[in-house]
Amino acid sequence: MQDKLDIVYGRAGSLILEEELATELRKLETDGTMYIGYPLFFFDNSQYRIDVLFTSQQFGIVVFDLSHYKQDITSGIDDIRNHQNSIYFAVTSKLNEYPPLRQGRKLAVEPLLISVHQDHTKLYDDNTLVSTFDDLKNFLVPNNLFSTEYYRLLNSVIQRSNSLRPKKKRADVRKENS
Repeated sequence: MQDKLDIVYGRAGSLILEEELATELRKLETDGTMYIGYPLFFFDNSQYRIDVLFTSQQFGIVVFDLSHYKQDITSGIDDIRNHQNSIYFAVTSKLNEYPPLRQGRKLAVEPLLISVHQDHTKLYDDNTLVSTFDDLKNFLVPNNLFSTEYYRLLNSVIQRSNSLRPKKKRADVRKENS
C-alpha cells in the first residue's frame, strides 16, 4: 500500500504539535486525511474548532486534542475529560445529521478521541484516553472500519461542515404564524 496522508489546514500559526502528529500518522503507513484546525462544528449555539480530525478507512474517525499537551495530569484529568466529552458530542451531533453516516440510531463508526500529552499515557475507566506521541500506535489499530464510499461521504460532510451554520433566530417576527 502506498501511504498517502492528505493534510487540510483550517488555521495558520504555529503547528509544531500538528507536524509531530503528522509524522506519527505517516509511520502507520496509511491513507487518510488529517484536518488541522478544521472544521468548525456548531453545537448548542457554540462553535468548536477541532485541533486535529483524522479520517482513514483503516482507523476510522480519530479526534486529537492537543490543547492539554503540557497540562499537569494529576490536577487536569477532569479538564481533559470534560473537553473530550464536549468535542465528542459536537462531532457526533454534526455527523448524525447525515443519515448515510448512521447505522440504526447511532453513527456507523464512532469517533475515537485522544488527548495527546507530553509524558502521560493512560486509558481511564470512562474511556478518556490520554497518550504520548510515542504511544499512539498502541491505540490506533487498523480495523478497515468502512468502505471507500463511506470514507468519501464522511470527508465530504467534514469539508462542507465549516460552511454549515445554525439557523439564525429571527428577532423581528411580529406575528407568530408569519
